[in-house]
Amino acid sequence: MLGVQILDLTRLLPGPLATMLLADWGADVLKIEDPDSPDEVRFYPPYTAGGQSAYYTALNRSKRSITLDLRRDIDKQRFWAIAKQQI
Repeated sequence: MLGVQILDLTRLLPGPLATMLLADWGADVLKIEDPDSPDEVRFYPPYTAGGQSAYYTALNRSKRSITLDLRRDIDKQRFWAIAKQQI
């Protein structure tokens, strides 16, 4: 899957699991989260020694991540700029 680029706007379990598998198979996955409402899995126990959710850590391994508030025009522009680079 080298050369495949994925914009991951998923939450909870099914979407992050699917994009984790794509990342494990070699896709370049960029996870995008809302700063005011991040993926709920971030808060699920058990927690790692560093205080992060073990579920979140496992489901989002091998991914890059950023936060964008898609209600703001500047972040919408950033999103579309990223999306255009992915094509």
